[in-house]
Amino acid sequence: GGTALTAALLEYQGWRSVGLPPAIIAVIVGLLVMLTADGRFAIAVVGLAVFFVGFEYALVTSFTIVSEAAPDARGRTIAVNNAVGTAARSAGAVASGFLFDAHGIAGPATLSAIAAAAALGLLIVGDRRRDPAMTDPSR
Repeated sequence: GGTALTAALLEYQGWRSVGLPPAIIAVIVGLLVMLTADGRFAIAVVGLAVFFVGFEYALVTSFTIVSEAAPDARGRTIAVNNAVGTAARSAGAVASGFLFDAHGIAGPATLSAIAAAAALGLLIVGDRRRDPAMTDPSR
């Protein structure tokens, strides 16, 4: 969720990546499958696999976006992205511990799904802001 959200924020500012929305959707679908597995191990594993494929694809896609965000300062931009990602993962790990204690796996999975949905929303809004044809209601 956090990696996708970071990439979405960059895309919202004008850096396009066609592969990011499907990757975020895969993350959300994987999380939903895991949340509905209801103790069925095989279904939970399928959800986890879908989640990891989406997560890895979103992560790799975000590298392209980040490296092009500031062409004159690629190294610095990548370093800042890594620092923000590390801080977000740390905060997520702390929050997930509390959420897991209170709600089981549904707590951290819901937090991740909310972050991924927010990222997808920013991508959709960003695309509509950049492309006047996207504001046409017939599309």
